[in-house]
Formats: sequence, structure tokens, C-alpha cells
Amino acid sequence: MIGESASDIVSLIPSFDCLLAGFRVEAVAFSGGIWLFWEASKVNLEVLAASSQLIHALLHMNNDDCLLTAVYGSPHPEERKGLWDFI
Repeated sequence: MIGESASDIVSLIPSFDCLLAGFRVEAVAFSGGIWLFWEASKVNLEVLAASSQLIHALLHMNNDDCLLTAVYGSPHPEERKGLWDFI
């Protein structure tokens, strides 16, 4: 999969267009980016904030709401400092 774009990889997921919804933060350098997928008929996800190191979203499901944060912690301390400042 090295060298493939995110769109190419997503297109390999069965039924992506009709069953799943998704959001991604593109890769930066050697990071793989952050990807979220969900079943669109059961979950509504509203992205509130996104950066190269996190996606923060409001998840609506079965008349309940919750916050979801997906984090990529960079191995570089200076980049992680920016993440902590953002959080």
C-alpha cells in the first residue's frame, strides 16, 4: 500500500459508497493520517475540529450524543507539544 493515495485505498473497501461514510486527515510526511469510517444509516458524525494530529467530532446515534476524539501522537516531541496545546 506504500505509495497509494488515500482515495485509492478507500475505493478498495467494499460498499464504501453506499454503506459507509468517512472523514480523513491527509498524511503528513511518514504519518498515515487519521481515518474515521462509520455506517451512515446508523450514525451521524459531525466533525468539530481537525488537524494533522486529531479529529474531534460529535457522534449522534440512537438519540444519544457523545464526543469522539481520534488522536495521532507524533513521535516528534515538538509536534506533540502543538497537539497538547490544541487539546
